[in-house]
Amino acid sequence: MNIKSRYSIWAAGLSLTITAVVGCSSAVSSSGMHPQHSHQGLSKNTPQTHKANVLQLSTDWPNFGNNLWQNHLSPLRVSQSFNMQLLYSQNLGNGGENESFPIEVGGVLYVTTMRDRVLALDASTGNVMWEFSPQLHLLQGIPTINRGVAVGQGKVFLLTADDRLVALSQQTGQLLYQVSVANESKGYFESMSPLYVDGKVFVGSAGGDEGVRGFEACYLASNGQLLWRRYTVPKRGEGWLPASGQHGGGAVWNIPAYNPQGGQLFFGTGNPSPDFYGVSRLGPDPMTDAVVSVNATTGKVNWYRQEVKHDLWDYDVASPPMLFPVQGKLAVGEAGKDGQWYEWYAANGQPVFSPVAFVKEQHRPPGAQPTLEWPGSDGGANYGPSAYDPIQQTVLISGINGPEYVKAGPTHHTSYRVDDGTSASPAPAGDWTGTLTSIRVNDGRIEWQRKLSTPAIGGVTTTMGGVAFFGEANGMLYAVNMKNGQTLWQYDAHIPVASAPIVYKLDGQIRVTYVLGQSASLQGLFPYLGKTKVLTFQIKARHATGAT
Repeated sequence: MNIKSRYSIWAAGLSLTITAVVGCSSAVSSSGMHPQHSHQGLSKNTPQTHKANVLQLSTDWPNFGNNLWQNHLSPLRVSQSFNMQLLYSQNLGNGGENESFPIEVGGVLYVTTMRDRVLALDASTGNVMWEFSPQLHLLQGIPTINRGVAVGQGKVFLLTADDRLVALSQQTGQLLYQVSVANESKGYFESMSPLYVDGKVFVGSAGGDEGVRGFEACYLASNGQLLWRRYTVPKRGEGWLPASGQHGGGAVWNIPAYNPQGGQLFFGTGNPSPDFYGVSRLGPDPMTDAVVSVNATTGKVNWYRQEVKHDLWDYDVASPPMLFPVQGKLAVGEAGKDGQWYEWYAANGQPVFSPVAFVKEQHRPPGAQPTLEWPGSDGGANYGPSAYDPIQQTVLISGINGPEYVKAGPTHHTSYRVDDGTSASPAPAGDWTGTLTSIRVNDGRIEWQRKLSTPAIGGVTTTMGGVAFFGEANGMLYAVNMKNGQTLWQYDAHIPVASAPIVYKLDGQIRVTYVLGQSASLQGLFPYLGKTKVLTFQIKARHATGAT
């Protein structure tokens, strides 16, 4: 079915029309030195400003962020008074870690494991319908992390740790094709969920800590043909990169946002390499730690904005960029690893307001002796998404409030090994907490902030009823009031949470699905080696309805 329902929201003079696609199989601080911020990199080919007033949301959950703007928002209304009933628990295996962001299309859940196994589950029962386990060919030391799949054209698209784009039959899980997207021997590996849009698949790659040359690429979904590749840093010996050594970075290792109206793709880039030692890469290291806007058809850069110039702290743009309207214009926002919320107008990259801190800030350039930095290299915000609230015109950001001891010095990169430019080691786990922060998108004012016992590294999900869902590293699942952050529901899953849940409608009922498992980044601080699972809850109606 493709039944559409519309409703308008009037706030601050903006009429925001939200389209819900029902049952559609594819929908479109303490003081101290802080890193410098820049607003450079504007192209002459920047698109003209245009009104942004349409969100395309689904009562399924067909994309990483539900819609292509990566709002991580469900159009379903969940009242402030409800009960949650656990429907089923499905084991995904042992090993303790899972960072998969599930999607749900037509009553089928698609989830992954850290070793790139894909499972299609009956969303009503949790029973496995099919699964696919790729044969991985990994060089020593390559991490295995997978954050989910994309669905389109009757296919399921997967990126594997050994740098392949894999297309599977959505019905059976049968392998349809696979193509290489990068060279594993140079330090590239895949960890992100790909993005499917209108017959194309967009991918990036991890490996910035290994000194790879970061890129975003576009493939034809029907057969895996490469359409374009946009590098984020120059070749060695050109621009700011020395001719020798493992320098580079600017990896694109999380999913981009896409604006169908303007044909713009927005992606984040990672740190320059070496991470902490900047003597051999003097200057701002352009297009690293940046949000980049490109033409989705050609890959041509419209503009880019660095969050951190000459990064010495491993402050990637890790959390996915997100699009939303601000006073009638489209804006793009991102929660940085450096612990600040950034926001620019999407058409030209001009800032909407100055960055807003959501965790403790304490920075100074690292040296030969360890220095305590807030936040550490895990953030701030890491790979987990922020979420949009169109009613309050705010964003919710899950922050990691954790320090790290950092020291810097020359290192020698040999074989496959992270070239950090010496070392970083977390402060004790007791110092690592979290925050959930509501920030107004029009002016950057903090509406409220909730302190969390442990980080919610996997991000947060919002709903049109004013209820947000997330989970912490200590295994606690929460629903909170989006107006004030107060707890409406909690559940001790006894398993860490490293991704944001999804909210969708099935058989006339609203359901919430969590994938449980520890994040690889937090395993040392909050160790967990047990089972990983999928939990699905049903919201029991006191007052729970779909979009109207």
